Amino acid sequence: MPGGFITSTVSGTVTPRAGGTRLDVYLEILAHAVRQRPDMEGSTVLFFDLQPNRL
Repeated sequence: MPGGFITSTVSGTVTPRAGGTRLDVYLEILAHAVRQRPDMEGSTVLFFDLQPNRL
């Protein structure tokens, strides 16, 4: 949607590759999000949070 506004939320769990970095995980998640919503290609990420999945 050129010139417009769209919001989207992606949540879930991910298992990073051994030796992977936070940037690697971010880029993998971003690519996944764009595959799910191609209209989000080139969008701006407003917030990214990565936490361990354990209590």
